Amino acid sequence: MKAWAQSGYHRLSPASREFEATQKTLAEAARPRGSLKSLLKPYEKPSERSLIRQTRALRTKLSKAFAGVSRVFARLQRALGAPRDEREEREESPCWGMV
Repeated sequence: MKAWAQSGYHRLSPASREFEATQKTLAEAARPRGSLKSLLKPYEKPSERSLIRQTRALRTKLSKAFAGVSRVFARLQRALGAPRDEREEREESPCWGMV
């Protein structure tokens, strides 16, 4: 603590630096290797694998449906005269600046 205080709280003592390095090494060693999916795969039952496949299929269907709805929504907005993005909105909005 004295060395740290004498440095104006800028430099850690050698013991503190060694402690920090040890903590970083321990944290790296504790971090799991690979993805969570690969770590859990050996423990999955056939029913769980089936559920995962069904979930992925539904997610794909949902994302395709959402993309279609999003395109329709964008066309409706353009038909109603809504600006396409913020820049266009700024260009078209009235300016109430100083006269």
